[in-house]
Amino acid sequence: PIVAGDVNVLLSNFVRVRMRRITTTPLRLAIYNKDVMHAFSTNVTMLHGVFSRFASAASDQSEVLNAQTLNLVEFTMVLREAGLLGEGMTTPAGITGSVDVDEEVALREARQYFVHSQLDSPFGTLDGLIFVEYLEGVARVAHAKCKGASLKDKVKLAIQAVSALYRPRMSQ
Repeated sequence: PIVAGDVNVLLSNFVRVRMRRITTTPLRLAIYNKDVMHAFSTNVTMLHGVFSRFASAASDQSEVLNAQTLNLVEFTMVLREAGLLGEGMTTPAGITGSVDVDEEVALREARQYFVHSQLDSPFGTLDGLIFVEYLEGVARVAHAKCKGASLKDKVKLAIQAVSALYRPRMSQ
């Protein structure tokens, strides 16, 4: 099992170092700043649990190229079930500032966020999102879906929506 401390070490020692080496856009720079990364890292167990749960929803995870990745169908399933795709999504308590939730993020836009999360990425291919790219995709959707707040607050809102899909594994 992945432990939050292990993911934080991974984020600090590998992800952030590699992300500095690639060509970045202003949005990507904002996503990988320490405040947004802190929001992700404090919720990493639930976010990874959702990622793992949906990673096998529409692909054969026994195939090497599919292992621990979300394809486009699976990514949009997460977004739809979390209320981030299409209309919907309410502002949960605990989000500071004025967050206006846009009325709709279309499937076409979700496809764009899926691809943009992988462009210039040293991590994966255009076939599927690895965990770090999935986090970036969620942040990109949050940025589009929510208006009038900091990116950190938009991401917190999206994290709460995605985390609601978390199903802890039962002890055996």
